[in-house]
Amino acid sequence: MKLLTVRLLILVALALGLLACSPETTQADKTPPETEQTPTPPDTPEGQPAGEIVGNGPALWMVSDQDTQIYLFGTVHILHGETQWRSDRFETAWQASPTLFLETDIGPEAQQALSGLMSQIAFNPPGVTLESFFSPEEWQLISDVADELKLPIVSLQAMRPWLASVLISVQMIVAEGGDPEAGVDKLLLTEANNTGKTLRYFETPEQQIHFLADLPDNVSADMLYEGLIYYRDNPNYFNEMVTAWQSGDMDAVAQILLEGLAGPDEFAEVLLYKRNANWADQLADVMENEQGTFFVAVGAGHLVGERSLQHYMAEKGYEAVRQ
Repeated sequence: MKLLTVRLLILVALALGLLACSPETTQADKTPPETEQTPTPPDTPEGQPAGEIVGNGPALWMVSDQDTQIYLFGTVHILHGETQWRSDRFETAWQASPTLFLETDIGPEAQQALSGLMSQIAFNPPGVTLESFFSPEEWQLISDVADELKLPIVSLQAMRPWLASVLISVQMIVAEGGDPEAGVDKLLLTEANNTGKTLRYFETPEQQIHFLADLPDNVSADMLYEGLIYYRDNPNYFNEMVTAWQSGDMDAVAQILLEGLAGPDEFAEVLLYKRNANWADQLADVMENEQGTFFVAVGAGHLVGERSLQHYMAEKGYEAVRQ
């Protein structure tokens, strides 16, 4: 049942930057602390050299007309700290762009402001536990994985399946050396703040949370269990996906991420396709009504497949050209 397992990994690595980077996904306590904030990642110097990158570096596109240029760059929200991805092509586009578009605000203040919402929609009602969504055999696997990841079962029991899915899958990548602080979005946000770039967002943090929280619990429970099965049987999945992204091999990225997502599918519609269409509407408005150069950094899963962001831009008459 690879359909749901690929969904889970899209979610963690590429689809929702806020949740992949959020302290909520690494918090054992149900009640978010009042004063804890996500540590600020170290400064990334302007014009940092690309280092030893794989191939030509991650893919980059540009949409342009007479007075407006928009660069489209696919990101990974969690990476190994030593991953090199800043190509010369990226640096040229980045330095030319005074405005950065991200999926949503992933800064510590925005995350902290979500504490109240998370307490309302991320946890089970009284008398309902995470275990109740699974058979004894399924729950045993979840318990074993949680023990390996040093995640307290008591804390997991309080969570709705969607939050448990995010927490466990993020921790799986962290256990392999992945670091949310090394995610491309976080690094670009910090650098944009340090260099005075204008920040704009496609979605609010509340919208991103609801994309998952509004899914039926049984769908999220399937996502969790099947994701564990697939990840257990394919331990190199994340590294293979990152290598393909890092080298700019978007055909490989698409094959890895989108296999099994063809046809009508509620999960893909919510997390990918409807969002791509909405972002294209916003960018078309920028093309029509604003001048200048803009840098768009969104999860790489949004820039592959037949219903990618580029596809919806093309429907509006704006062709994205690979750089």
